[in-house]
Amino acid sequence: IPRGTRVLSVVFDDAGGAYVDFSREFVSEHPGGSTGEGFTIRSIVGTLHRNFPDVERVQFLVEGREIESIAGHYDAGEPFEVSQFGE
Repeated sequence: IPRGTRVLSVVFDDAGGAYVDFSREFVSEHPGGSTGEGFTIRSIVGTLHRNFPDVERVQFLVEGREIESIAGHYDAGEPFEVSQFGE
């Protein structure tokens, strides 16, 4: 996770979803690369699932808005499924 990034909020719904709202540095300061972006996604999704086992999917937001991607390699417009990114 890029230096300077802050978690603004984390909200859980009753259907297994988690919504994590980051500061803009999450995208603007990300070092990029498909491997780095994948590590970022897996670390956040996996950490949430390990600490909150009912979480099945994680949606990333930046300053309250949906994003298309963190660094251009993974579609962040839809939630990331724990079965694909978190186990």
